[in-house]
Amino acid sequence: MDAKIKIDTPVKEGCILIVDDVPATRALLKGLLQKQFDVVLATSGEDALEQCESAMPDLVLLDMEMPGIGGLETCRVLREMSDIPVIFVTAHDSLDQHILAYDAGGTDVCVKPVSAELLLRKSRLAIVQNRIKHHLDKENSSLQAMAKSYLSSLEDSDLLLDFTRKGIACRSHEALAQLIADTAAGLGVRCAVAIRHNGHETILGAQRPTSELERSMIRQLSTMGRFVQYKSRLAVNYPAITIVACDVPEDSSLAERIRDNLGVLAGTAEAFSENVSMRLESASRAEQMQVALGNAVTTVDNLRVSHRQMVADIRMLLQQLSEDVEHTLSWLAADRSQEKEINDKVYLQIERILRCLLNGTQLDEGFTSVIDSLRGNSGGHDVELF
Repeated sequence: MDAKIKIDTPVKEGCILIVDDVPATRALLKGLLQKQFDVVLATSGEDALEQCESAMPDLVLLDMEMPGIGGLETCRVLREMSDIPVIFVTAHDSLDQHILAYDAGGTDVCVKPVSAELLLRKSRLAIVQNRIKHHLDKENSSLQAMAKSYLSSLEDSDLLLDFTRKGIACRSHEALAQLIADTAAGLGVRCAVAIRHNGHETILGAQRPTSELERSMIRQLSTMGRFVQYKSRLAVNYPAITIVACDVPEDSSLAERIRDNLGVLAGTAEAFSENVSMRLESASRAEQMQVALGNAVTTVDNLRVSHRQMVADIRMLLQQLSEDVEHTLSWLAADRSQEKEINDKVYLQIERILRCLLNGTQLDEGFTSVIDSLRGNSGGHDVELF
């Protein structure tokens, strides 16, 4: 079997469109360039513009004088379509004509008769410089996009930090839901928010007022996983928080940014929701304690008043008892020894009762101390735990 000989085909450096109404000139230029470049021919300005619309070459060699649309006008129209380099190949060697060529958007000028070496060098240089320019433009656009993205990230971080500062101070789930919606709006998305807390649910819809249909949709999306993309809606779910963003692009860097920001927002809000629940529970307990303290003060004060009245009544009854005993002894006509014996026994019991009443005075002081302590703790002020 004969061995196959592999012949390397030289790689062309680009595609050049030659535009000239003279066949000999077109053939000459093609012969000079076709070894290094792919060559396409056009016989007029109109023909050149049509070919550039279908497939833009890397370089245009353009005659200045042509019937129909001349070279200068062709260059102006072409310049509106693209920044492709244009080298005028012309018999005009005057400075005025060359200035007209540059003013029309030309990149360079070669004067006929053309030097093959000069034409090759200028063609190669024009193509390389244009490619470098495109590369630099692309890098510049990429850097601008990166800078814009970085600035956007800084703005987003500021908004999320501000949310953190304000979220700590939220005292209700309604206020937290509104803060989440406002922060999402600052991030560039309109959203609905659902907060689940202590067997209850707080829903703030994207539309006001929130419809039952939207509530049903939010509840359904909340059961579908951490991130759920459904057409233009993106749902972010945590155990206590659901954020449903509207009008989110399905595939773009913006959508990814929105997804990341809403994930951070929902995760932070989850902690704040628990904080709000604890705050509300503590406030409820503090209110209950306040009521209990008030009731205790009233009860102890009533006991103190009742005790004082009881002591006063007992003293009065003892006094009455003493008088009744003396009156009875007188009525019975008891002798002195009998009166003394009876009085001693009565007075002994009265003394014992008075000693008990003295202990009752100490009890009254105890009541007063308890009341002062309770009033000192409550003092008519709410108990603030957070």
